Amino acid sequence: MTAARKQRQGKTGLVTGKDELNLADWPISVSTHQQVLRSTSSDGKKIDYIEYIVPRPKAGDQKIKLMAPSIVGLPTPLDEDVVIALMQISKEQDGFTSPHVHFDPTAAFEVLRWSRCGKSFDRLEESLLRLTAV
Repeated sequence: MTAARKQRQGKTGLVTGKDELNLADWPISVSTHQQVLRSTSSDGKKIDYIEYIVPRPKAGDQKIKLMAPSIVGLPTPLDEDVVIALMQISKEQDGFTSPHVHFDPTAAFEVLRWSRCGKSFDRLEESLLRLTAV
């Protein structure tokens, strides 16, 4: 545990934080029961996509389309866990002051509670590939 985190914990031992509701409002992955649509882009490459309708009482409904190359695929719920782990690492590193997150994969495994084996390295690499493709 970092010294800054210990300092923020205070007497109760609890770490305070703020919910990131954007993840609930703006989906970044495909849930397991949704049908992924396939299309071909203007340059002939196959793409996967899914559309969400987000109801907005005052502004009207908003349409969100996630697209990625078919060879990579759309992010999964596991990939959302990786995003949240990287947010935690970034918060501990510098309190979100930098737009870049520098991390060791084992730090992500610790936050995600994954074992430190070859399969975990593969899962992390695949997740980062899907997330950067969107």
